[in-house]
Amino acid sequence: MKKMINRIFSGDTANSGQKAMMISVIFAVFGGLWILFSDKILNSMVSDLETIQRIQLYKGWFYILLTSALVYILSYVSLNNIEEKNVSLKSNYEELEATYEEVQAMQDTLIYQYDELRKANEELEVARERYKLTLLGSNDSIWDYDIAKDNLFIGRAKEILGEENIDNIKIERWFERIHSDDLENVKMAFNRVLNNKKELFKEEFRIKNYKGKYIWVFTRGKAIYDKSGVATRMSGSMTDITDSKDKEKRINHLAYYDEITNLPNRTRFMESVGRFLEKDSNIFSIIYLDLDNFKSVNDTLGHTAGDILLRSVADNLGLYVEEFDLLSRLGGDEFAILVKGKSDIFELERYAKSIIKSFEKPFYIMDHEFFITASIGITRFPSDGTEIGELLQNADIAMYYSKNSGKNSYSFFDRRLKSLLRQKTILENEMKQAIFDKGFSLYYQPQIDLLTGEINGLEALIRWIKADGSFVAPDKFIPLAEETGQIIILGKWVIEEAIKQIISWKEKGLGYIHVAVNISTKQIQQNDFVEDVIDLIQIYDIDTKYLSFEITETAAMFDFKNSVQKLNRLRKHGISISLDDFGTGYSSLTYLRRLPIDYLKLDKGFIDSILDESIQGEIVKSVIDLSKKMDLKVVAEGIEYKEQLEFIKTAGADYAQGYYYSKPLPAEEIYTFISDYNKGR
Repeated sequence: MKKMINRIFSGDTANSGQKAMMISVIFAVFGGLWILFSDKILNSMVSDLETIQRIQLYKGWFYILLTSALVYILSYVSLNNIEEKNVSLKSNYEELEATYEEVQAMQDTLIYQYDELRKANEELEVARERYKLTLLGSNDSIWDYDIAKDNLFIGRAKEILGEENIDNIKIERWFERIHSDDLENVKMAFNRVLNNKKELFKEEFRIKNYKGKYIWVFTRGKAIYDKSGVATRMSGSMTDITDSKDKEKRINHLAYYDEITNLPNRTRFMESVGRFLEKDSNIFSIIYLDLDNFKSVNDTLGHTAGDILLRSVADNLGLYVEEFDLLSRLGGDEFAILVKGKSDIFELERYAKSIIKSFEKPFYIMDHEFFITASIGITRFPSDGTEIGELLQNADIAMYYSKNSGKNSYSFFDRRLKSLLRQKTILENEMKQAIFDKGFSLYYQPQIDLLTGEINGLEALIRWIKADGSFVAPDKFIPLAEETGQIIILGKWVIEEAIKQIISWKEKGLGYIHVAVNISTKQIQQNDFVEDVIDLIQIYDIDTKYLSFEITETAAMFDFKNSVQKLNRLRKHGISISLDDFGTGYSSLTYLRRLPIDYLKLDKGFIDSILDESIQGEIVKSVIDLSKKMDLKVVAEGIEYKEQLEFIKTAGADYAQGYYYSKPLPAEEIYTFISDYNKGR
């Protein structure tokens, strides 16, 4: 029965409702059979009523016990099955849970592996893109050489050589494209790698592209060797380095060549001289050249004009520098020539004179005409120095001596010049202090009208008398003032002082006296020069017909166009202009006609020899005659003798000036001289 019950309750298809129905049916069948058959059996066996009642009682208790047992069995079996199923279910659940955890772990592993794979793919793709971009960005070509087959392949050749990929060509065909100057080095480096004597092939060389033009490339490569050490393949890359080489060349050019003139610079010059100094047997000299008044060009037209002038000077010098000599620009307006194989004074003089002469022609810059001169210093090896610094310093000293001697000249170095340079430095400092202390004064020299004999006017001349009473000659401090730029301050002071003196003499009863003031090259080139003069005229309210300016040929010709413009403006304000020292500068009649001048002053150098040289006298007569035709008044300066006076008077000069009449005098003494001169007439 238990087995039957187990079969009933263990059925896989029985659900909870079916099982409950089966229990109810069993209990009903059992109870119904008990009721139907127990009484019949009892009545057939027992007839006594009282016994039957007692047995009925026992039967009821037995029924209760029997049904309880049946209920127990059914419940036990059912619960036992449930418990067994729960245990089985729990076991299955645990197994399922373990399986799930395994699956979960496997899934996590798969996810991790998938992520790693995805990252690896992404990194691979990035690497591919990076390699591609690097290759494209670097314009590199990839090459591969199969040594056994003698087959060369070059990928992306178009980027470098301008042609499609090169494939299946012999290595010698490739070598044919390499520049002949580089080929030997390339082959040697290539063979060292093939012979396992060098690990890497790295070489820079020039190669011909499809247009037949050579370009610079940097080629890298590495060989693969078999077990016996024989190279079987070589692969690498090729980079176009033409731009880098051009930049390298440019940097080298900047390091050794002047950017403005394209001449070798100071560094290149020093190295060249240094190489000559290495051999005592070498003979050479240095010509050191500095342009006169170059700063005025920069001040007038700006640095662009200055650069153009430097290039023009470099071109001009290049025409006169001999083939094996080295012309350099050392900086600023300084040039130097390394003269190889020459130390003879006469040869060097000829050299220097040709350079000086080359500056006689004007330089045309930005519609302006400049007359530039040069001062030259010369040193010789080994007599003037055995080291480059000493040679250059001594050449510089000689050049400054030329400048202080009137410029536009050359000088050889002499040991005594060092002492002169020290004196010059001392004088420069003293001059600056004298300007600050107002230690300069004006002297005046009369100009006499040769027709009337009257004093026509005075020339104002600056003088420097030190506190100790010593006199500094004008030809010593005026060139120095020009060189240092102090002439601007001094020149403005002279104009103002002369105007004040004109007013002072009028107030003292002499009336207005005409005064001529000298103007320097640097003054006339100042942009605000005319404005400064006009300001002084307005401040002192002076009649400009009593004021004139004297300008030398050199000053006028320096920047001819600029000078003409300024002189015209001054004349419009009533200031007359004299061309001073005619005959000492360019003495060009072509330019003389173009200059806006009123007077022409014959230099003392002309006057000194008019009595001794008939030709010189004829020249003076011709100049005076020409001046008359140009409607110019002629002033002869430097008259010291009566015979000179008679000559220039006969020749037709208008005015005379010189020691024959009076030396330059300070303002107080010239006042007395004028008073006495007028009384004596």
